[in-house]
This record gives sequence, structure tokens and C-alpha cells, in this order.
Amino acid sequence: MEVEYVGSHVSFTKETVDVAGDFKIDDVQLQNSGKTSRSAALFSGNFPYEITGDTSSEQLQHLHELIDNWQYDFKTYRKLVNQRFLEKMDSEKLQGN
Repeated sequence: MEVEYVGSHVSFTKETVDVAGDFKIDDVQLQNSGKTSRSAALFSGNFPYEITGDTSSEQLQHLHELIDNWQYDFKTYRKLVNQRFLEKMDSEKLQGN
């Protein structure tokens, strides 16, 4: 399956979603074996962290701690997508908007 970006996106920063990170929604076209295409939304994001420590060993340890906590960031990201976008879209569909 191929993904074609169709050019528009929306970016969100900490000021708009209450978490540190940069989140984006892109309009894409999914193409199945060159036959048919479907419009879709591609959600992406990242959580930037500063690696701290006075020595390279401390910095490496901090990096490992950040990586070990990936589940928290993933949970936060899923919550953001579900609560801010998908639930809102479902609610609007029910209201006929």
C-alpha cells in the first residue's frame, strides 16, 4: 500500500494540546496496488527531550531512562489522538455536523 501526501497538514504544539511535543495530521491518499485510492488522515508526533548529564556516562544513562519510558509517551499520544480528534469526530457525526 502506498501513501501519498496531498499537501495539507495541521500542527499542534504544547500551547494547544497541553503536552510537550509536536503533533501533526496530514491528509493522505492510500493507494492499494495502483487500483483504488482512499482518503485518510495520518497522525504523527514526537516528544523532544533534552539529554542531561555532566559526563557522557550520565548522558547515556539519561538517554536509556528516556527510552525506557516510551510507553508513557505512547499512551499520552494515543490519548491525545483519541480524545482530541477521534472522539470529537464521532461526536460531530452523531450530531450531523
